[in-house]
Amino acid sequence: MTKYVMPDEDDGTQMTEVIVANGQPASHDAIVILLRYLKALADQSRLRLLGVLANGPRSVEELATLLDLKAPTVSHHLALLKELRLVTMQADGNTHNYLLDTEGLERLAKLFGVFSAPSAIASIAGDLAAPTDAAVADLFADVEDPWERKVLRSFFSNGRLTEIPAQAKKRMVIIKWLATRFDWEREYPEAEVNAILKCYHPDVAYLRRELIGAKLMRREQGRYWRAEPPTTETLDALASRLAWGRLYTEAELNAIIGADHRDVTALRQELVTRGTLTCLQGKYWLSRPPDEVLDAQQESSS
Repeated sequence: MTKYVMPDEDDGTQMTEVIVANGQPASHDAIVILLRYLKALADQSRLRLLGVLANGPRSVEELATLLDLKAPTVSHHLALLKELRLVTMQADGNTHNYLLDTEGLERLAKLFGVFSAPSAIASIAGDLAAPTDAAVADLFADVEDPWERKVLRSFFSNGRLTEIPAQAKKRMVIIKWLATRFDWEREYPEAEVNAILKCYHPDVAYLRRELIGAKLMRREQGRYWRAEPPTTETLDALASRLAWGRLYTEAELNAIIGADHRDVTALRQELVTRGTLTCLQGKYWLSRPPDEVLDAQQESSS
């Protein structure tokens, strides 16, 4: 009998002990966790990202440049890999550097070892023969939060949304999941957005408005694309591109943001809302000096 310890399906901060006896997983955990790893790694960009990090720590902006990806896309990939403990993050002032989690790689290697015996592989077929309810539940297997997964299973039946929750918190769970039905880095005409949403509920206009309102999708001239609420890493990276003591016109600021992001207006407003930027009469400037400027001032005064 061998014990393997790996990230829990329901809570990435907890660990699940999977016991293997005579080549057979003693529970469903090993199969579920294996699927989570395979789904995360079945993406060329994520594999290339891990390859770059194998050579040393990198920031989101550095990874975006090296991999020719947009910073929000890199942040999305890093979040998935971080949940599986394949990468870790270290703060260096305003910069967040990411690096490989070697212990996570060791856990992954052990997990593949669980399925090295034919009898262990055969156990997967037995699991696939589970009742239909289990197959339907797998629709939400990638949802990390157990409460959100419960909400989804309560409001879906046979893959269809039975009703739109009246409670805002539960409704947001539904909207967040529907956003995952759309691919990153792709534009959709409104007709295609409607067709995708109609697979789950007939009131596509309401769902479309909710996706826009939650900033999970953006719309411009009849085209839609998937978005995500601005992360601290994205906003910090944008702030680091601005010079302390300089005034920027809105056009100049838009050009800086638009170099890597489509959601120029949303990001500009978020920088002001969070107090990173101050705006007055169409001019923008950093509200406080960057850490390196403060450090230099302290050194010169000492």
